[in-house]
Amino acid sequence: MWLFVLAPLFAGVLCLALRDLRRQVALSVVACLIAGGGLIGLWSGVLTDAGAELVLPGARFALSAQGIGLLLAGFALLLWLASLLFSLSWFQPHQDNSRYMLLLGATCTGILITFLGADFLTLFLGFELMSLASWGLVIHTQKEDAYSAGGLYLYLGMGGGLLLLTSLALLYYYTGSFAFDARFPETAPVAAIALLMLAGFGVKAGMVPVHIWLPEAHPAAPVPASALLSGILIKTGAYGVLRTLGLAASVPAVLQNLGLTVLLLGIITMTFGVVMALLQHEAKRMLAFHSISQMGYILTGLGVAAFLGAQGGEGLVGGVYHMLNHSVFKALLFLTAGAVYLHAHHLHMYKLGGMYRILPFTFAFALVAAMGITGFPGLNGFASKTIIHHGLVTAVQALPRLAWTEKVFTVVSAGTVCSFIKFIWFIFAGEPKEEVTPPRYTPATWMMVAGMGLLALAVIALGVFPNFVSEKVLVPALGGLEALGAGHFHAHIYSGHSLLDIGKAFALGAVIFVAGVRWHLFHISLPQWLSMRYWGQLVVQGAEASLTGTERSWDRLMAALDSKLERWEHAGEELLQQMDCRPRSRLERAMSIINLNFDTMLVMAVLGLILLLYFPLASLFA
Repeated sequence: MWLFVLAPLFAGVLCLALRDLRRQVALSVVACLIAGGGLIGLWSGVLTDAGAELVLPGARFALSAQGIGLLLAGFALLLWLASLLFSLSWFQPHQDNSRYMLLLGATCTGILITFLGADFLTLFLGFELMSLASWGLVIHTQKEDAYSAGGLYLYLGMGGGLLLLTSLALLYYYTGSFAFDARFPETAPVAAIALLMLAGFGVKAGMVPVHIWLPEAHPAAPVPASALLSGILIKTGAYGVLRTLGLAASVPAVLQNLGLTVLLLGIITMTFGVVMALLQHEAKRMLAFHSISQMGYILTGLGVAAFLGAQGGEGLVGGVYHMLNHSVFKALLFLTAGAVYLHAHHLHMYKLGGMYRILPFTFAFALVAAMGITGFPGLNGFASKTIIHHGLVTAVQALPRLAWTEKVFTVVSAGTVCSFIKFIWFIFAGEPKEEVTPPRYTPATWMMVAGMGLLALAVIALGVFPNFVSEKVLVPALGGLEALGAGHFHAHIYSGHSLLDIGKAFALGAVIFVAGVRWHLFHISLPQWLSMRYWGQLVVQGAEASLTGTERSWDRLMAALDSKLERWEHAGEELLQQMDCRPRSRLERAMSIINLNFDTMLVMAVLGLILLLYFPLASLFA
């Protein structure tokens, strides 16, 4: 199994020896097919779990070919393949793309380890590898906005990683195990451990209030990377939340309270995301906020499952179903936006128009994805949103005080419809507002179309056969989570009530769109104090002011002791700046992957702490 999981990373390393983008992509596609073939063999039972354990001196990292993780890993490879095919058009063949290909492969390997990890320790290993490698993708363009977004992403990721590390230390202390189904003694602070995990995984899931990296990082990254980041990387956070709920299932009182917390956070997240998306004019930023909103749907479903316990099958299946659905239609939306950018050179929606004539294939794929995310009957979003809605209604019946959440769910669905009417209307409909060069259909262009086509087929297939996906695929894959209702689900997706509910959402969404255009509601600017980043910047500025005062005192002390030491200090600062993520020569570009600045050192310290916590100290001195 480790051979299949490490295939993307190995391909990325081999890409360092290649200069031609087409060869790099071809090598990575072969690795993708090998890994995909291995996962299919494991799913079908043709292959066994041989090689699932990686045993190091004093350490054991194990993979599992069972459960929902295997299915999510397969979708990760599908998105990696689509991203690779799109890269042929996004990047210039003569550019040195070896670093990008290495980081993309490392990110994919990290995602696979996260999904296939047999325990929390292995999951955490993949989680940290994914975080560090994907940070390199965010700053790939080496522009100031990319550095800013990358720094925010990395620091929040490290904060989440430290929270997870703390929770794992507590888990091992009280249970002596990192297993997903570890049993707690009565004295264990189960609620504290679960909340630490929820916060740590919530960072990657884009959960409010730790979402602020997502609308910054996705627009900064190259479009093929954005498709992978938004399509599947943030699902690792949701998957971690699912595993956290499974861990807490052994204590029913904690599970119910934790489920109610996740449910409410999901409702807040979906509402915030859709409101902010409606106010955006840049397409990639709008899609990033919709990633936050759609993660709110997933968290709502998982929260319903935990709150209802063994009767929460609809929330569990609906939430996981929406993970799969969002991975494909959101990745497809990012790729269609990238195709528009390749010809218009910007994504300001109010300055575009008429692109359906210039890019007919892209328009068709964008329409499929938009209909999928809005929940149009017959496509994938309708199935998962309907199941989540049914689960939410059941939760309202169990606790009538939650009645308002069901109404918010409907309004948010209408806001999603409005957003993608806006997306299709302003980008593709009407007359062009500026001259755009029609595409030349080269082999690279057809590969880009093929990548988008694969995702469009997935959107359709997941929607056309909802009963098969939910009952024959998801329910068996969720085995072992009976405490969250995995064994108590029966699909009843298409009904008069379901069609009426989605009809209301579409009608209300159309009304909001007309009102927004007529009264310029989409151009409203919210006060800065409503932004989480505004308050975060205030805290950072206060800390910087404090540090500045400390640094001045230190400089005066050093000047008094020895003026030469001060010159050495400045020389050292210059050296560190040159070795930071702004390389000039090819050697510096290679070193930037492992640059020795404070960010990477802190990540290395986190990994070092794992070893100290995992191994008995006596064995280190034996």
